[in-house]
Amino acid sequence: SRLVKLAEFRVLCAQAGISRLDVRNGRAFFYRTTSRDIAFVGHPEGNTPEKKLASLVKILLAHATE
Repeated sequence: SRLVKLAEFRVLCAQAGISRLDVRNGRAFFYRTTSRDIAFVGHPEGNTPEKKLASLVKILLAHATE
């Protein structure tokens, strides 16, 4: 379900040190836990909430391994 996937995404964010996420104007802003600075910006894709969430997970995983 979408709720479970969202919970898994929140856990991934916590493990990567991301405490906040803002999505606006087609961009996702990931913020670090230790500061107010933007850690990285991604462009989520998809027309449905499920596809956008999957895209956000891919963006997070791509940056978390850097």
